[in-house]
Amino acid sequence: MAFFRNAWRSLKIEIDASPIHEADENKDDLGKELYHNEDFKLIHVEEEEEGSFSMKLITPGDHYSVRRDVQSEGFYTISHFWGDTALCRPWTNHGILNDDGDPVEVMIRPEKCETILALLQANPGYWWIDLFCAQPSTPAVIMGDIFLHCNRCFVLADCKPSNLLDAATTMKDVLKTIESADGSHQKRIDRYVERLRYATGSKDMSWQSVFDDLFGDDNLDLCALAHVLNSQWFTRVSTLQEFALPPKLSILSETLFSHALLERSDLDRLFSKMLSILHGALNVFMDPVFPGYRRDIMALHMLEHRSLDKECALHISTNFSISCCYYTIKKVHEIQLSSLRLDATDTSNSVMHPIILHHYSNGLDLLPLHLASLAESPRMCADPSDYIYGVSGLLGIDIPRTSNRRLTWVAFKNELLKRAPYLTSIPRYYNFDDVTDMQSFYKFIPRDVLDERIDELFKAYQ
Repeated sequence: MAFFRNAWRSLKIEIDASPIHEADENKDDLGKELYHNEDFKLIHVEEEEEGSFSMKLITPGDHYSVRRDVQSEGFYTISHFWGDTALCRPWTNHGILNDDGDPVEVMIRPEKCETILALLQANPGYWWIDLFCAQPSTPAVIMGDIFLHCNRCFVLADCKPSNLLDAATTMKDVLKTIESADGSHQKRIDRYVERLRYATGSKDMSWQSVFDDLFGDDNLDLCALAHVLNSQWFTRVSTLQEFALPPKLSILSETLFSHALLERSDLDRLFSKMLSILHGALNVFMDPVFPGYRRDIMALHMLEHRSLDKECALHISTNFSISCCYYTIKKVHEIQLSSLRLDATDTSNSVMHPIILHHYSNGLDLLPLHLASLAESPRMCADPSDYIYGVSGLLGIDIPRTSNRRLTWVAFKNELLKRAPYLTSIPRYYNFDDVTDMQSFYKFIPRDVLDERIDELFKAYQ
């Protein structure tokens, strides 16, 4: 086990340091392509003596021994929120050296510096963080393999340490309450149905509102978690794939004044339960005896809930059955519930990440499901080109980097048509100036065509 040291020697955080993929030869074979890629760089951290560390930027593809070590030990990743570039400052005393033995030049918001060093020095080995390991010329598509094949990703959320601490320490009690087998689950479904039965107009879809709707009578302390999920890290385009792809992921405050870690696996359990409440309510109002006019109103509100700020199918859980549940709610009159293997009382959550599923589950192509999820996402970025580059790793589409948006669009369109020739109505050119967020960018996707493909995907999953 490894522990945080450095500036927080008294704060010990136990981290499972074992490689995630060591027993899966198929995944390891896929990783070998990454380890030979000249654009894949890592920071190698070695403790030379107590409290003294050597940190150097290396390219595994150039060194057989390093490549062998990385394949054996694995590597960690760090995901963070860049923030306003005007707030970034040169970071020169980090101690990470390039091939020439000189400090790597980086710009960063200063409040993250000590946290990053604490993570690196608490777990000597191999690390990837874009600050040091990515260049403007680094192909965007490589991010998919990097985050898919890492041991664990550490997220530095731009939230108050006190909120992160409260969310992490209360999660155990929250899960114990909502996963108990005392009949409360059906009561939550009944209460939610009653709320929808008398709902009118549109609702506030903040995280706290969603928690109140689904667990309002359980006296759960979810306020701190709502604040964590409202941090800007959860609003950016590039962090979507960084959240969805890693086998394991831990969230901590970027200022690390507490030693708490919020685990994505716990979030998966929480949101799986939330979705099973939606699923149970769906069973109720699909009953033919339920008044049709109320069914339409309830469907409207469940549509607003279904992606928890319009993107939960990739944002919070990449469980394929849960994603199916979302699209069942959207197409409530078109897909039979019996085709979805998600029972309303099921609390199990065997997470299957989208790209892993694409590679290992009978060749199912999840591109339609991914595109449909992106078309629902309110995430934003400063450069509209990043609505392509920022998710190319998730989509598995290699687009050469260029500052010419017209060339970026043409390359993206051509690659999309190779993967999905059924998308025949993609515009020849695209006006990036009208884009305000992810969903406004991906509005060019013909949803009726995607829905047909998603229907076929569900049938193949049966």
